Amino acid sequence: MYLILSALTICSYAIAPHVLTQGPFTETKETFQFTQLLDHSDPANTQTWQQRYHVYSQYFNPTKGGVILYICGEWNCQGVGDNSLSFQLAKDLGAIVIALEHRFYGQSQPFGADSWSLENLSYLNVHQALDDLAYFILQMKRLKLHNIDSTLPWYAIGGSYPGALSAWFRYKYPHLTVGNLASSGVINTILDYWQFDDQIRKSTSKSGEQCPLYLQLLNGYVDKKLKNFNTKQAFKESYNCEKMTDNEFRWFWADTIVQMIQSGQRTRFCQTLESLPSIEAMAEYIKEIALDQGDSYKQYGAYYLRDETVDQNSVIRQWYFQCCSELAYLQTPPQNKESLRSYELTLDWWRVWCNDAYSQGEVIWPDVRATEAYFGGLNLNVDHLIMTNGGEDPWQTASLTKATKANSKVITYLIDCDDCAHCVDLGAPSAKEPAVLTSTRQAIKNTFKQWHDQFWSKTMVE
Repeated sequence: MYLILSALTICSYAIAPHVLTQGPFTETKETFQFTQLLDHSDPANTQTWQQRYHVYSQYFNPTKGGVILYICGEWNCQGVGDNSLSFQLAKDLGAIVIALEHRFYGQSQPFGADSWSLENLSYLNVHQALDDLAYFILQMKRLKLHNIDSTLPWYAIGGSYPGALSAWFRYKYPHLTVGNLASSGVINTILDYWQFDDQIRKSTSKSGEQCPLYLQLLNGYVDKKLKNFNTKQAFKESYNCEKMTDNEFRWFWADTIVQMIQSGQRTRFCQTLESLPSIEAMAEYIKEIALDQGDSYKQYGAYYLRDETVDQNSVIRQWYFQCCSELAYLQTPPQNKESLRSYELTLDWWRVWCNDAYSQGEVIWPDVRATEAYFGGLNLNVDHLIMTNGGEDPWQTASLTKATKANSKVITYLIDCDDCAHCVDLGAPSAKEPAVLTSTRQAIKNTFKQWHDQFWSKTMVE
């Protein structure tokens, strides 16, 4: 039987680097609404909105514990998965865990049913999101909500885009947390992100040179179908993608493949390809994976992204707005003969696509230089920050895998093992997991405990 991905185990959005905080979810959470400021950059703007957050207090020691802020990102935040690294840290530190939903995602819609208009999406950006975190912490301290004393230490954890937020928060607000973890933190906002597919090639090569070769052949198979006027429409319709342009379909096809590697299923995926007798059979396997993802194909079509109807379970209009206006991570083919996606998917094509999806007379395009100038890109250098990456994660080139003189204060771990991919360290431990993953999790826990003990030791002296 073909391996079919479950929406409960991976993120379906391969351009979006996130991995959802997955269930099973603990029944001990409590859910609340926080009155958040709309525009932190304008003191005269007093408009507020309701931001959802979840609280887990089963390990909380209000006297000598702490607070772990789990940063949710581009998804409908249901909370933190059972026995995840966040809960393991909470046990060690006597901490309360709080999962805060990101503005414009899930139930946290600042303008209600009008939130997704292009005008209102202007309030969806990194700096407003970071300021949300800061204001949330300050208000929790001031009001002493959930029995959180103002003297308790705070820690932040995030994976992927929220991993970048965790790292950037440590840079922008170092006084508000004692230490942060950025798992697969994509702090390097790359515009022309050809390195993504280059890493996919390297990762699949671990299964032998045949696997990346098959992916190249499959790419050629799709190109041939789309270039044949007599077959391309029926071909796209068989995937429910008849409203897509040819290039949008090419992108959809490539993402169906790369999400397998991103989600840590490289071994089984490549083994399945090798077991099939022909390129046509392999294409049917990819098709089965794609169709199993329901209507996730809509994220690739500008036609669908122009829909401003708010749906708390949808993330595509908001996330691609962030990519097209600020963050980029626009995946393009490596300019060699080993590309795993169509050479049609150039940066010029992305420019047209972004404006087709969002422009209403104004050109939309990310200025990644501004983000790099503010945060430093890969030269981000702050203390009490751990950055982790999976050795097979295609997003690792947008993250920090090894500290240098330029960022010597950052603690880094590259978890290099079979199928160790995106945000691999944030999940629950398994008896069968590789030793390097177990040791990395333990090293993280040891460092957090050291930070915690140092904080309380210093507090007792003062």
